[in-house]
Amino acid sequence: MDHIDSPILPVSSDITPEDALREPHPATMTRPVAPAQIHDDRTVTFRVQAPDTAMAELHLRNQNPDTFPMHRGADGVWEVTVGPLDAEIYEYGFLIAGAMFNTGSLAIPGSPPRHYELLDVPHGELVLHIYYSKVQQRHRRLHVYVPPSYRQGEDERFPVLYLFPANTEDEWVRLGRAQNTLDNGIAEGKIRPAIVVMPNNEVGPRPVAALENAAVMERELIEEIMPFIENRYRTLPGREHRAIAGLSFGAGTAFIVGMRHLAHFAYLGEFSTGLFGGAQTKPWNVGYAAYDPGKVAPDLYDSVSRDGTRLRLLYMSVGSQDPRAPYQRQVLSTFEAHGFEPVFKTFKGAHDWKVFSNSLADFAQRLFR
Repeated sequence: MDHIDSPILPVSSDITPEDALREPHPATMTRPVAPAQIHDDRTVTFRVQAPDTAMAELHLRNQNPDTFPMHRGADGVWEVTVGPLDAEIYEYGFLIAGAMFNTGSLAIPGSPPRHYELLDVPHGELVLHIYYSKVQQRHRRLHVYVPPSYRQGEDERFPVLYLFPANTEDEWVRLGRAQNTLDNGIAEGKIRPAIVVMPNNEVGPRPVAALENAAVMERELIEEIMPFIENRYRTLPGREHRAIAGLSFGAGTAFIVGMRHLAHFAYLGEFSTGLFGGAQTKPWNVGYAAYDPGKVAPDLYDSVSRDGTRLRLLYMSVGSQDPRAPYQRQVLSTFEAHGFEPVFKTFKGAHDWKVFSNSLADFAQRLFR
């Protein structure tokens, strides 16, 4: 039986790719006729309605090739079938009139099923919270995942993982299927039931450098988000029951904030941060240009081994084809030279959701044991 993936968003030259990810649009805009369709042989048919354009291409990130010409039918629907694809999570978008639209992710099922698939197991709950941040002086949003057993009683308390996206609070859910990974891991007994908090990692209308971004998120997390979660949810107190992690730009936030607050966190995970080097230089990641551990936290390499701030787990991961990989290994070697042994994992892929999703699945199994 063919699988239907999440619907494709509308294409319009009046909206930006960022807008297309966030809000519904008026009925006057062009609508898709069908979502991406995954066939039994793991080939995938992509369709999008864009009758007024002369050319449309599918962009499948980090594939070789990564761009596929689409063919227009008489009804103005563009279509292309690609694959078969390995069972992983893929990012895609449509190149129309030179602009990228409708970026999203596609989960190819496997045999046996992969950790990110929606399976017949007990499911946790996802809660969206809207709150006013005095730190940022604006309303903010975060997602909270509670495990299936959370609603089964009123006495049990749970550890907490603060899990940062690269940018928006919905990325781990919408693109990474984190809720499925957690549900499946808990059902198999591989992951200890925990509350997972997914904040927004943006600090303003325009992107800023990593250290500047982390400085704002540090205050928001410690002063606002953590007290809110601990007052609202049945959490276990103490650093032994708290973890912090993130992907890409959010991995930098997690690493910086976690290292500055080891008194709060005994587990730290960074999935493919560019903080150490290897990230493409852009206006918002100029802070990646030169890694200076002294700017992250004083005495960083020794504090992770001291009583009271000792990390039970420092988890580092990166894609095998990610240009960040050699810089990650350099930092790994520095920790080892100081007598501390992080867990270091390399996953097949580049800087993409295949790596981030597999990192979370592996990292979560190591927490709170």
